[in-house]
Amino acid sequence: MKTQVTFKSPDFNASVRKPEYVHPENYGDDLGRWLMKAISATGAEVLPGLGQEEHGWYFTFMHERVRYDFLIARDSSEWVGLLEKFSGLLPTIFGAKDRISPSTLAMVDEVLKSLPGVTDLAWHRERHFRNASGRRRASHPLVAI
Repeated sequence: MKTQVTFKSPDFNASVRKPEYVHPENYGDDLGRWLMKAISATGAEVLPGLGQEEHGWYFTFMHERVRYDFLIARDSSEWVGLLEKFSGLLPTIFGAKDRISPSTLAMVDEVLKSLPGVTDLAWHRERHFRNASGRRRASHPLVAI
């Protein structure tokens, strides 16, 4: 199960291209590093390494003995985060819909609210986010799930 969050913050790089980007506008590495430190400070175990995908950055953390991946990307004027619970191969094959625990959502929500300069923080269900015209926003992650 994936949960998406959008927010604005002018305090992270969204305009200076770096040679190490696999895509010219692959912003978010500084945001990813900040989030890794902040999530680690909550007591969650953040696995080493910030990875890069074609349109974003990701890292993995363990919270309450469950593995999660967090992807960060830039979408025109806002940051987009995608939080996904790692299910493993068999549950994925059989279509298991693992929900992200409420305590993990609350922890990530608190971390995001502590971001420098954060505004317009909103949580979305994946199916609503994919249909931008029907995008529903919630101010708290538990409302969005």
